[in-house]
Amino acid sequence: MQMINSSETRLVDEKQYQKFTNFVNDNYKELYENKVCYEINRTGDNFFITLFENDIANLSDIFDVSPMA
Repeated sequence: MQMINSSETRLVDEKQYQKFTNFVNDNYKELYENKVCYEINRTGDNFFITLFENDIANLSDIFDVSPMA
C-alpha cells in the first residue's frame, strides 16, 4: 500500500494567522472528528501554516473566500 503525503503551506501575517485560528475554533468538532492535522511555525512576525491533506478544508477555503454576509 502506497501512502501519499500531501500538504500545503502558506506564510501568513498575524491578521491571517488569527483568521486561521478562528476557523479552527469555529470548526473544531468537525476537524477533530475527521482527524485534520495542521502545523504552525512562527518566524519573526509571520507564521508558516501547514495544513495536511484532508477532505474537509484547504488553505484556499480559509483565506481566499470572502466572508459570508
